[in-house]
Amino acid sequence: MKLYNLKNILKFFSLIFIIMLTQSCAKDISCGDTNDIVNTYNISADDKSKIPFKGNDTLIYISDAGDTATLIGIGKKVYTDQVRKNISGNADCPRYTVDNNETISIENNGNNPELYKVMYKIYGDKERTKIEYFVNNIYSNDYSYYFNSVKFYTDSTQINGAYYFGTPLDNINYKALYNYNYGFLKIQLNGGKIWLLKI
Repeated sequence: MKLYNLKNILKFFSLIFIIMLTQSCAKDISCGDTNDIVNTYNISADDKSKIPFKGNDTLIYISDAGDTATLIGIGKKVYTDQVRKNISGNADCPRYTVDNNETISIENNGNNPELYKVMYKIYGDKERTKIEYFVNNIYSNDYSYYFNSVKFYTDSTQINGAYYFGTPLDNINYKALYNYNYGFLKIQLNGGKIWLLKI
């Protein structure tokens, strides 16, 4: 009789233990506020007015060795780039920030192996408009206030006897001079040839 009762008691406690274990592993249904936080970041009208490319541009660069790189615009893409991030710290109760960034992307391609691509992307962000660009396959980015303000025009280059001012862009792989009216006035990749924009 006692052995029978002990078995029943053990079964009862085992059942309680299993119920408690499954309850502790069950999904938390008391998540609270899980509504997404949605932010929309547009490119300012001023920054849009200072995009130097239309998308169908033909950019011609002539090197200091006399050869030519012709880059043809393959179009202008205008879209919203969406970035989602779970900020809840709880996989059972996700809560996301959703950033909708207005984006304009313009790419010019050519067939000169020394200078074959210039890609320019501008997009709205939390603090201010940002710019990303590729020269060939070398990527860089910066804030547009740096690009679009003449107060950062601290260098110049001579093209066809006239001087053009712009913002110097220096990287371990390239040097360039940027002007928001013309784009990249001068490009030098890996210490090689200096390419000047034909204006």
